[in-house]
Amino acid sequence: KKDDSKITIIVDSWSILSSKHEKEIIEKEKDAKDMSKAVAARTLLRAVSSSLEELGITLILVMHVTQNIGVMFGEKEVPASHGNAALFMASLRLQLYSSQEIKDKKERPIGFTLNLKTKKNRIVYKNKTAGVNMYFAGDTPGINKYSGLIDLGREWDLWEVSTKEIGA
Repeated sequence: KKDDSKITIIVDSWSILSSKHEKEIIEKEKDAKDMSKAVAARTLLRAVSSSLEELGITLILVMHVTQNIGVMFGEKEVPASHGNAALFMASLRLQLYSSQEIKDKKERPIGFTLNLKTKKNRIVYKNKTAGVNMYFAGDTPGINKYSGLIDLGREWDLWEVSTKEIGA
Protein backbone atom coordinates (compact mmCIF):
# COMPACT_ATOMS: atom_id res chain seq x y z
CA LYS A 1 0.00 0.00 0.00
CA LYS A 2 1.30 3.41 -0.96
CA ASP A 3 0.13 6.41 1.03
CA ASP A 4 -0.13 8.57 -2.08
CA SER A 5 -2.06 6.03 -4.18
CA LYS A 6 -5.63 6.93 -5.14
CA ILE A 7 -8.40 4.50 -5.97
CA THR A 8 -11.70 5.36 -7.60
CA ILE A 9 -14.56 2.89 -7.87
CA ILE A 10 -17.27 3.68 -10.43
CA VAL A 11 -20.57 1.80 -10.41
CA ASP A 12 -22.46 2.53 -13.62
CA SER A 13 -26.25 2.21 -13.67
CA TRP A 14 -26.53 2.06 -9.87
CA SER A 15 -30.26 2.72 -10.06
CA ILE A 16 -30.99 -0.36 -12.19
CA LEU A 17 -28.99 -2.95 -10.23
CA SER A 18 -31.04 -5.96 -9.17
CA SER A 19 -31.36 -7.38 -5.70
CA LYS A 20 -31.29 -11.03 -4.66
CA HIS A 21 -34.97 -10.79 -3.71
CA GLU A 22 -35.88 -9.36 -7.13
CA LYS A 23 -34.18 -12.32 -8.84
CA GLU A 24 -36.13 -14.74 -6.63
CA ILE A 25 -39.40 -13.03 -7.59
CA ILE A 26 -38.55 -13.37 -11.29
CA GLU A 27 -37.57 -17.05 -10.91
CA LYS A 28 -40.86 -17.83 -9.14
CA GLU A 29 -42.76 -15.82 -11.77
CA LYS A 30 -44.62 -13.90 -9.11
CA ASP A 31 -46.39 -10.64 -9.89
CA ALA A 32 -44.89 -8.82 -6.93
CA LYS A 33 -42.71 -5.78 -6.49
CA ASP A 34 -39.29 -5.86 -4.90
CA MET A 35 -39.38 -3.49 -1.94
CA SER A 36 -35.99 -4.59 -0.62
CA LYS A 37 -33.73 -2.71 -3.07
CA ALA A 38 -33.85 0.63 -1.24
CA VAL A 39 -33.14 -1.02 2.12
CA ALA A 40 -30.26 -3.07 0.71
CA ALA A 41 -28.76 -0.03 -1.03
CA ARG A 42 -28.96 2.08 2.16
CA THR A 43 -27.42 -0.71 4.25
CA LEU A 44 -24.55 -1.21 1.80
CA LEU A 45 -23.73 2.49 1.53
CA ARG A 46 -23.86 2.98 5.31
CA ALA A 47 -21.63 -0.06 5.89
CA VAL A 48 -18.91 0.87 3.40
CA SER A 49 -18.88 4.68 3.43
CA SER A 50 -16.70 5.11 6.54
CA SER A 51 -14.24 2.44 5.35
CA LEU A 52 -13.96 4.08 1.94
CA GLU A 53 -13.19 7.43 3.54
CA GLU A 54 -10.51 5.93 5.82
CA LEU A 55 -8.84 4.24 2.84
CA GLY A 56 -9.04 7.33 0.65
CA ILE A 57 -11.22 5.58 -1.92
CA THR A 58 -13.62 7.64 -4.03
CA LEU A 59 -16.92 5.96 -4.86
CA ILE A 60 -18.82 7.28 -7.88
CA LEU A 61 -22.36 6.06 -8.47
CA VAL A 62 -23.87 6.74 -11.89
CA MET A 63 -27.64 6.97 -11.56
CA HIS A 64 -30.27 7.23 -14.27
CA VAL A 65 -32.76 10.06 -14.08
CA THR A 66 -36.50 9.79 -14.74
CA GLN A 67 -39.07 12.50 -15.41
CA ASN A 68 -41.26 13.43 -12.43
CA ILE A 69 -44.56 14.01 -14.26
CA GLY A 70 -47.11 16.47 -12.87
CA VAL A 71 -44.76 18.33 -10.53
CA MET A 72 -45.38 22.07 -10.25
CA PHE A 73 -42.75 22.80 -7.61
CA GLY A 74 -39.45 21.10 -6.87
CA GLU A 75 -37.33 18.79 -9.00
CA LYS A 76 -38.72 17.85 -12.41
CA GLU A 77 -36.18 15.04 -12.73
CA VAL A 78 -35.57 12.41 -10.07
CA PRO A 79 -33.10 9.51 -9.80
CA ALA A 80 -34.61 6.14 -10.61
CA SER A 81 -35.29 3.67 -7.77
CA HIS A 82 -33.11 2.39 -4.90
CA GLY A 83 -34.47 5.00 -2.49
CA ASN A 84 -32.75 8.21 -1.44
CA ALA A 85 -29.76 6.86 0.54
CA ALA A 86 -27.24 7.64 -2.19
CA LEU A 87 -28.64 11.15 -2.55
CA PHE A 88 -28.40 11.95 1.16
CA MET A 89 -25.03 10.27 1.79
CA ALA A 90 -23.28 11.86 -1.21
CA SER A 91 -20.70 14.57 -0.60
CA LEU A 92 -21.19 15.84 -4.13
CA ARG A 93 -23.97 15.27 -6.66
CA LEU A 94 -23.51 16.31 -10.27
CA GLN A 95 -26.11 16.25 -13.00
CA LEU A 96 -24.58 15.76 -16.44
CA TYR A 97 -26.25 16.77 -19.66
CA SER A 98 -25.12 17.73 -23.14
CA SER A 99 -26.16 21.09 -24.51
CA GLN A 100 -24.51 21.77 -27.84
CA GLU A 101 -23.11 19.75 -30.71
CA ILE A 102 -19.58 20.64 -31.87
CA LYS A 103 -18.96 20.44 -35.62
CA ASP A 104 -15.81 20.61 -37.72
CA LYS A 105 -15.27 22.94 -40.71
CA LYS A 106 -17.22 20.55 -42.95
CA GLU A 107 -20.20 20.62 -40.55
CA ARG A 108 -19.60 17.03 -39.38
CA PRO A 109 -20.33 16.37 -35.68
CA ILE A 110 -17.10 15.75 -33.75
CA GLY A 111 -18.21 16.30 -30.15
CA PHE A 112 -20.52 18.08 -27.76
CA THR A 113 -20.50 20.43 -24.80
CA LEU A 114 -20.99 18.47 -21.59
CA ASN A 115 -22.51 20.47 -18.74
CA LEU A 116 -22.04 19.48 -15.12
CA LYS A 117 -24.45 21.05 -12.65
CA THR A 118 -23.89 20.72 -8.91
CA LYS A 119 -27.09 19.42 -7.32
CA LYS A 120 -25.46 18.97 -3.92
CA ASN A 121 -22.09 20.02 -2.62
CA ARG A 122 -21.13 19.92 1.06
CA ILE A 123 -18.60 22.71 0.60
CA VAL A 124 -20.04 25.44 -1.64
CA TYR A 125 -21.33 26.17 -5.17
CA LYS A 126 -24.73 24.48 -5.22
CA ASN A 127 -26.62 24.88 -8.52
CA LYS A 128 -23.55 26.08 -10.43
CA THR A 129 -22.91 24.80 -13.94
CA ALA A 130 -19.63 24.22 -15.72
CA GLY A 131 -19.32 23.22 -19.35
CA VAL A 132 -16.51 21.24 -20.93
CA ASN A 133 -16.04 20.26 -24.54
CA MET A 134 -16.01 16.52 -25.13
CA TYR A 135 -14.60 15.33 -28.47
CA PHE A 136 -15.11 11.85 -29.93
CA ALA A 137 -13.40 12.60 -33.25
CA GLY A 138 -10.68 14.88 -34.53
CA ASP A 139 -7.06 15.39 -33.45
CA THR A 140 -7.56 15.02 -29.68
CA PRO A 141 -10.50 12.89 -28.57
CA GLY A 142 -11.63 13.30 -24.97
CA ILE A 143 -12.27 16.32 -22.76
CA ASN A 144 -10.59 19.57 -23.76
CA LYS A 145 -8.79 20.73 -20.58
CA TYR A 146 -9.06 24.40 -21.62
CA SER A 147 -12.77 24.46 -22.39
CA GLY A 148 -14.82 26.70 -20.14
CA LEU A 149 -11.90 28.99 -19.25
CA ILE A 150 -13.22 31.94 -21.29
CA ASP A 151 -16.60 31.79 -19.55
CA LEU A 152 -14.94 31.42 -16.15
CA GLY A 153 -12.66 34.42 -16.77
CA ARG A 154 -15.66 36.50 -17.80
CA GLU A 155 -17.62 35.41 -14.71
CA TRP A 156 -14.71 36.39 -12.41
CA ASP A 157 -14.24 39.72 -14.23
CA LEU A 158 -10.75 38.80 -15.45
CA TRP A 159 -11.70 40.00 -18.94
CA GLU A 160 -14.70 41.10 -20.89
CA VAL A 161 -16.09 40.18 -24.26
CA SER A 162 -15.15 42.55 -27.03
CA THR A 163 -15.99 42.82 -30.70
CA LYS A 164 -12.74 44.61 -31.46
CA GLU A 165 -10.35 42.84 -33.79
CA ILE A 166 -6.99 41.91 -32.23
CA GLY A 167 -4.26 44.30 -33.31
CA ALA A 168 -6.74 46.94 -34.43
